[in-house]
Amino acid sequence: MRISANRIVLGLTLWSLASAPVAAQEDWHFAGYLKSYAVAQSDVDIEGLTGDAVKPLYQSQNAIRLMLAGDHVLGGALEVHWEAKPIFSSQPITGTGLGFSTTLASSQTRYRIGDLNPSLDWENDHAVVLQNLDRLNLQYVQDFGTVTLGRQAIAFGSARFLSPTDILEPFLVSTLDQEYRVGVDALRLERPLGDFSELDMGVVVGHEGRADQSAAFLRARTSSGGSDLEAVVIVQNRWVLVGGGIERAIGNFGFWAEAAHAHALDGKDYTRVSTGLDRSFGDNIIGMVEYHYSGAGVKDPDDYLSLAGAEAFNKGGVFLAGEHYLVPAVTWVATPLLSASASGFFNLTDGSAFIRLGGEYSLSEDLYMDFGVNAALGQGGEATLLPPYLTLGSEFGSVPTTAYLSLRRYF
Repeated sequence: MRISANRIVLGLTLWSLASAPVAAQEDWHFAGYLKSYAVAQSDVDIEGLTGDAVKPLYQSQNAIRLMLAGDHVLGGALEVHWEAKPIFSSQPITGTGLGFSTTLASSQTRYRIGDLNPSLDWENDHAVVLQNLDRLNLQYVQDFGTVTLGRQAIAFGSARFLSPTDILEPFLVSTLDQEYRVGVDALRLERPLGDFSELDMGVVVGHEGRADQSAAFLRARTSSGGSDLEAVVIVQNRWVLVGGGIERAIGNFGFWAEAAHAHALDGKDYTRVSTGLDRSFGDNIIGMVEYHYSGAGVKDPDDYLSLAGAEAFNKGGVFLAGEHYLVPAVTWVATPLLSASASGFFNLTDGSAFIRLGGEYSLSEDLYMDFGVNAALGQGGEATLLPPYLTLGSEFGSVPTTAYLSLRRYF
C-alpha cells in the first residue's frame, strides 16, 4: 500500500512532538506572529488581453505563523513552524497562483520530500486558505560541528539584492514579506575550522526523494586580511554550479562581489555576477548600489517568454529575464520609530524598471505598520490572435502598480 507524501510529513510532525521527553517548562519556547496586508493592484498593461486577469484587483492577504522550539528533544533541539494564509480577493482566485498581487512569500518549493496540501478546503472562488509547514528539523551540536536534519532555511551568497549563488529558494523582487525564507528538506553539517572559518555541506532532497529533484552543496567560508571570503559548489543531476564571493571595507564604503558559473550537461552554460557598494551618510541614511549581470538572460524582450522552460529558471534560481541590471537603494531612519526606503531594479537593456517605495512605523513594542507602493516603468505587452499570441515590450512594463498597507503583531 502506497502512503502519500502528505501523510508522511504530517506523521513525522506528530511523531516529533509526541516522542519529545517531558522537559522543564523553560526548555520549550512558543512564539509567532499575525500579519495582514491590504493590497490594491492596478490593471495589467497588456494591449488586447481581456478578462479578470488584467482588471484592477483588491485583496486582503493575511498570515499567522506558529513557532515551537524545544531545547532537549530526542537528544537535540527541535524547531517546528506552521503558517496559515487566509487570502480574500475581489477577483476569482485560480488555484494558489495569485500573480503579482502576492506579497507573502510563496510556500511552494520543489526541494521537499513531501508536504501538506498547499491549501485548506474552502469552497469560495474569491477566498483561499494556504498552509505551509515551513520548519521541521532537529539540530545536534557536536564537537565536530552542528548537524541539522529536516526542513530548514538554507541561503548562500554575499550580494545584497541579486545573488548568483543563492539558487535554492530566492525571494522574487515583488515579494514584500521576506522575513522568513522558505524551508527546504535537507541534511546539513556546519563544521568550524577555526575562529573565522567554516565548512558547510549537505544534501537538499526533492520530491519523493528523487535524485533528479535533489541537490548537494559544499561551501567554505573564511576571513583573511579584513575580507570575508566564500566559495560554493552546488551539484544537481544535470548541472554543476561553482561560485564564490568577497565582502570587505574599502575606505568608508562596504564592498561586495559575487560570481557563479553553471555548467549544464545540455551545453547551456551561463555565468552570473553581482558587485556593489554601500555607505552610511550620517547617522540615519544608508545608501547602496549593485550591478548584476546574468548570462542566463536575453537581450530581446521578444525572447523573454521563451525562457520559462530553461534549466536556469526552473532549478537555477534565476527569475529575471534580462542581462544587465542596476539596483540602487536608500534607507532613511527618520526617528527610532519611523523608517523609509526606496529601491529600483533597472533593466539596462530594455529600459524598464521595478520601483519599490516603502516605510515602517513602530506602533508599540510588538506591533508594526508597513506601507508602500510597487510601481513599474517600461513598454507594455500585446496579446494577439495569431502566434506568438503574447509579446512583452519590456520586462517590467506590464507589471501592475501595487499599493499596500499592513500590520504585524508578534507574540
